[in-house]
Amino acid sequence: MNLFFIAQVFVIPVEQPSVRVEDGKAIVSWTRVDTSVSKYDVYRKVEGEENIVRIGETKDTFLIDTTLIPGKTYRYMVRSFAPDDSTFVDSRWSQPVTLQQKQEQAEKRQYILGVIARERFPVLIFLLFFGFLFFYYYNQARMGKEIFIRRLAGLDAIDEAVGRSTEMGKPVVFVHGLTGLDDPTTISAIAILKYIAKKVAMYEIDLIVPNTDPLVLLASKEAVKEGMLEAGRPDVYREENIMFLTTQQFGYAAGVNGILVRERPGATFFMGYFYAESLVMAETAYSIGSISIAGTTAITQLPFFIAACDYTLIGEEMYAASAYLSRNPVEIGTIKSEDVAKVVLIFAIVVGVILASLSQLGIAEHLYEAYKALWSATGG
Repeated sequence: MNLFFIAQVFVIPVEQPSVRVEDGKAIVSWTRVDTSVSKYDVYRKVEGEENIVRIGETKDTFLIDTTLIPGKTYRYMVRSFAPDDSTFVDSRWSQPVTLQQKQEQAEKRQYILGVIARERFPVLIFLLFFGFLFFYYYNQARMGKEIFIRRLAGLDAIDEAVGRSTEMGKPVVFVHGLTGLDDPTTISAIAILKYIAKKVAMYEIDLIVPNTDPLVLLASKEAVKEGMLEAGRPDVYREENIMFLTTQQFGYAAGVNGILVRERPGATFFMGYFYAESLVMAETAYSIGSISIAGTTAITQLPFFIAACDYTLIGEEMYAASAYLSRNPVEIGTIKSEDVAKVVLIFAIVVGVILASLSQLGIAEHLYEAYKALWSATGG
């Protein structure tokens, strides 16, 4: 009897269990406070009734009750057993929980779906519109029809820059930014590099490509090799001219400046995402009399390139460059559909501004509210 009494003293009950109802089931959980407990029994009672029902046992700290009846309110209690299962202690009863009627749940679900549908409808319309534009222009380009893309002065000047280097008997230098292959700007820069390599191979001059990222280095080698192969001059390819400098920002800038001063190229291309080193390299290229063509999506560096370089690809012109040079149907379809979608959105904004202005004057207020609700991503 004394041993039994000691066991009773040292069985510590769990605290009040917590209960949440999900998908018609009650999940009863609690915190283990006594590691010597061998198992837990979970009991349930209905509010207003005396009957207590054991719904199961577990060695974990939770139990799922799947036998709830909608509309009834339940409380739960956890019983902790000593290691020999001869002694137990009970927790306090949980807070009451109620399983809502199925009809109420269905109405709530329908309401939520209706709100989602109303909020996302403008997005759906835009996606369908953009998808139609893409496939239309993609098919047009694949069938060989000429798709107009605005001329980019910086890309048109590539032939001029390479030709000038050829006349002077000087190499061409292509400088990457500091980001890796996970940056879309770097991928676009490699597409431009391939086109430049093709032109350089036709004129049989050197192309020097310093790199700051090992993966970009490998991609640059492949791009230059493919470009020269497409030009029919794989013998012009010089692997030693595509080198790795350093991953350090200003160490890379110093290395590029050293190449520019020693080689004095006739044309220098700065393509990629740049940081504070941009002006340092661009000024060096200007000081040696090289034609400089830059392209970046770094907003903070664009003013320096525009001031120090002869031509600059601004922002998304970098992304359009690949389509502009390769005339690939997929890229043409993407660029052209984006341009048309932008025109439509600009027109919609202008109409919205006009209607908002009229609404402030007390004119066409209902029309403005309907128009705002049509384009709102939050259902108005």
